[in-house]
Amino acid sequence: MDTYKQVIVMRKFPSLRKGKYIAQGCHASLGAYHQADKKDILYWAASGYTKIVVYVDSLEKLSDLAGDCGNANIPCYLVEDAGRTEFPVPTFTALGIGPARSEDIDKITGHLPLF
Repeated sequence: MDTYKQVIVMRKFPSLRKGKYIAQGCHASLGAYHQADKKDILYWAASGYTKIVVYVDSLEKLSDLAGDCGNANIPCYLVEDAGRTEFPVPTFTALGIGPARSEDIDKITGHLPLF
């Protein structure tokens, strides 16, 4: 049986609080979950709900990954913070990918460093 996972891609910021990162990652996870196929969610559950958190250092890289997911038909969700607390304006902060087959996600995110 294939393994399934979810990958959360965080955009790094110089002085963002840990709690804000965690909140943005949670938004990414839930948003991507709601985009996923029910069958993939069940397979992911059987795989132990694996989640991997990686990072990028720019909006361009985050956007490119979202586009790559779209091209590969992998569910994803790009988080835009409302800009009410730590950011002065709405800001894209994270990308949730999957759940989907691990090997499909790895083609897109396998080169990214762990957060």
